[in-house]
Amino acid sequence: MARPLRPWSALLLTLALALPAVEDPATATLPLRAALHEDATLEAPLTQLVETWRAAERLPDLLALYRTHLSRYPQDAGATVVLIRLLHATRDPAATTAVRQALVDFPQSAYLHWLAFLVLDETHDAGALDQLALAVTLETVAWRRDQWTERLITEAVKGGRRDLAERHLAAAAAQEATAGGKLVIAKRQAQAGLHQAALATITNALAGDPAPELLVDLEVEAAASEAALKQAAAAATRLDALLQRLGPDHWRRAEITRRRLELAGSDEERSAMIAAARARLAANPGDDAAALDLARLLLALDRRRDALTVLTAATT
Repeated sequence: MARPLRPWSALLLTLALALPAVEDPATATLPLRAALHEDATLEAPLTQLVETWRAAERLPDLLALYRTHLSRYPQDAGATVVLIRLLHATRDPAATTAVRQALVDFPQSAYLHWLAFLVLDETHDAGALDQLALAVTLETVAWRRDQWTERLITEAVKGGRRDLAERHLAAAAAQEATAGGKLVIAKRQAQAGLHQAALATITNALAGDPAPELLVDLEVEAAASEAALKQAAAAATRLDALLQRLGPDHWRRAEITRRRLELAGSDEERSAMIAAARARLAANPGDDAAALDLARLLLALDRRRDALTVLTAATT
């Protein structure tokens, strides 16, 4: 028996006919899967792939699609990576077993070791960090290796594995040939609290006669490590020597002056630094550099009025 027409029946029918037919996600996502076939590590295609199949309420079918493919082509490393990423993205507990097997099948894949870290870390597996270390060691793409290294240092320090960070960074410093690269590594060593190692890395970089601006960066970082090692006198001497080399208008002179003042251990020492700066200015009244240095010292001590007096006198 037919139901009587309602007042809105015609409108409902019109709207239904206007809706586009829902495309099969297997067909709709062919370009996405093709992109992942070319590069299984891409982020955007995988995210869209999951969203499309989830919207169609067919995520299990997507996983089955890749599992079927791998049953036929078990040596397809790219498809293996995609399947594990899908399992991880959908919070499928099978991800752990899958990634462990993948490491057996493809032990030299840096990205699979990275995935192993992500999967195992979520289950608080003690071996997660070792997988990240292997990923960094095996990775050949510089930007990705740098990102993973940052994560490794952070996680190693947080997890009480400073020894792992130390070994990894020491090996990286030994392999790095450029002063700029050594500076990056030294900063990571300092970040991990490995100030003695950072100082050794910087000393090695300074021996290579780096470019002037890079030399400034290295000396400042070296002084910071010395200060962290309670070697305030050595750090102060280093910064004093650096200030003597820099011109009065160098863009980092104010910062370095502030750092030097922070190394002063007492009010007496700070007063002595100001007295020495006043004496240099008194000996050379027209020396703009001497006036600027004194003003910067006063500003670092928040003595703004005194600094203004010095600068005003220098301009008259």
